[in-house]
Amino acid sequence: MEPTVSISAAVVAITGVYDKIKEHFMDFKPETRSMSINFSRKSSQMGFQITVPEGWRKSHKKIKIPAMAGYKVLRMTDEGFCEHRHLWKFDGENFVLNANELPASEKYLVEIDGTVDESILKDLVYIKPAANRDNDDENDKYWLDSSIKWPRALEKIYDDLEIDEVNFGVMIDIDKMFGLTIPPEVKNKASSIQRLLKVSSTNFDRNQLIHAALDYRKQEKIAPLFDPGNFFRIVQRLTAKDTIRQHISIDQPYDVGNINQPEKYVGIVPQNVEVQAITRLTLRTPTANGYLMFKREKYMDKLRSEFKKLPYLSSTRIRKNRFGKDSQSAGISANIRSD
Repeated sequence: MEPTVSISAAVVAITGVYDKIKEHFMDFKPETRSMSINFSRKSSQMGFQITVPEGWRKSHKKIKIPAMAGYKVLRMTDEGFCEHRHLWKFDGENFVLNANELPASEKYLVEIDGTVDESILKDLVYIKPAANRDNDDENDKYWLDSSIKWPRALEKIYDDLEIDEVNFGVMIDIDKMFGLTIPPEVKNKASSIQRLLKVSSTNFDRNQLIHAALDYRKQEKIAPLFDPGNFFRIVQRLTAKDTIRQHISIDQPYDVGNINQPEKYVGIVPQNVEVQAITRLTLRTPTANGYLMFKREKYMDKLRSEFKKLPYLSSTRIRKNRFGKDSQSAGISANIRSD
């Protein structure tokens, strides 16, 4: 069921531009009402068919279309489906077409490019924030829901309307996954470094500085091989677009767009990854629903595998145990099981 409030905010603004441009082609019997909007780029392309009789071309010299802010004549296509991009010239005030340069044809498709204000896009397209729901033991599922708000009303205005690259971010929480797989020795060493740096750079407190230094020396003995720079490079690799994409599946009619690496960290733990879900809406298919699924357990297996390779313990602590595993690997496994 469509909303019952006024549709003027979105529809009238777009239709108004269309009607103003159309007025200047009234001598040529404009027939088609079509519009294509690129949601991501905030751009639009409108097209209509005009009829230019041969007699008119011979008796007239020019067609003028007054310029409108943000809009320009892009191209014309004749009856033979040949595109003509350079027939229209801009003289500073008008887009001008020399009638003598028109190819031998009676009907033409005129396409005009323009921009669409973000407020109009928000009023035209409904996007429900992605909700994490229906999870199972192995996957996190995010429900995707977007639609054109006024399909029935817009059908009365346009023969064809499509809104391409409708995109919105899905925030995938990865902080717990990293928290459960980063070895405790690494967490403690990183925390001690951060605490020491913080105490050293803020108001000087001798007792706090001594405690921070003692804790750092303790953690240094436990994990002397821990390299913050190397660890961060591993985290960057684990949160890179290609790695995240391998652990995502998405229902049609959606596709995966950009994947943004984490910007927020708590200590050494990244908080989330933003994945863009993209779809296309039309008057025939005004609604798009589906799931974006993140393969949580497979991703955690990837984290465990990478962190198991990370050197951080001293040589005296890396020794074979009676099960044939070194204590570093055993420590990681024990931490994962205990979590």
